[in-house]
Amino acid sequence: MERQAGPYCIREKILIQTEPDIWLPMYLVRPKRVVESGRLPAILFPHGSCSGKLSFSPDETEMMNDVSTFDQWPMPYQFAHQLGCMVLIPDRRGWGEWSEANHGQRSQRAWQAGYNIIAMDMWDHVRVVDYLEQRPDVDASRMVSMGSSGGGWVT
Repeated sequence: MERQAGPYCIREKILIQTEPDIWLPMYLVRPKRVVESGRLPAILFPHGSCSGKLSFSPDETEMMNDVSTFDQWPMPYQFAHQLGCMVLIPDRRGWGEWSEANHGQRSQRAWQAGYNIIAMDMWDHVRVVDYLEQRPDVDASRMVSMGSSGGGWVT
């Protein structure tokens, strides 16, 4: 959908269909430098309670990879550049591009309507893994999922 080149990484916006009429927006962050193998390990990095994928992957700056500022910047750029891997940050349902004014309302309405928000999040992330496994530039034998707060819950 869109592509942005920063000082060290490239961020691409991707949409994948996880079920009929449901398209999951996400950012894929990858290093600009050429990796000899051509196939990179991948990190699925679900976000926690925040404004979604953009909180973890705003526009990249030079300072994001300065060792003295590691505790101040989102990790996906650091992982991609320093570890030579791909990092995929999907929006969770009700967050980011799917957000509502009050994030707490999303799960309440889902439960009241008979939906299981946990199952929907899990299904979306299984489909993200399926997507990663199909990419020719991803080493499917070296994938991991990690997150904190709500992202840890999804992991």
